[in-house]
Amino acid sequence: MIGRCTRLTDEQRTAASVMALNGATNRAISEFVGGKLDTVAEVAARVRWTDSLVAPISSGRPQILGPRDRRRLLHLFLRHSDLELRRVVDLFNIEMPRPVSVRTVKQCLCAAGVRVLRRRMKPDVSTRNRAKRLARAKERLN
Repeated sequence: MIGRCTRLTDEQRTAASVMALNGATNRAISEFVGGKLDTVAEVAARVRWTDSLVAPISSGRPQILGPRDRRRLLHLFLRHSDLELRRVVDLFNIEMPRPVSVRTVKQCLCAAGVRVLRRRMKPDVSTRNRAKRLARAKERLN
């Protein structure tokens, strides 16, 4: 029967974990602890998988980029700061076993303290405006 798992107290959870490590079946654990079989099965599976009562240090999604990859990305970005971010990502993905998205690279650079901004070119000043600027500057000097 699939349904919502009930919560176990800390004492029940500890007892179920110890019994699971000692090789008891899920049914025997649920009868001893007094919890639902599904809930006990989840606790026991986690304990049997890690082989310890303590939860693993790293939980959740694995990181896409390790520390070495992050350093390499930062150096690559700083070395090619004149390129678009998309081009830097393409250069970075050449050596990666699995390609990384632009969004992931932006998040990594933001975490490193680098702000990814769009480069904007200043418009060229026309010769007519250059002459006006020079005349105005000379007026202000005098």
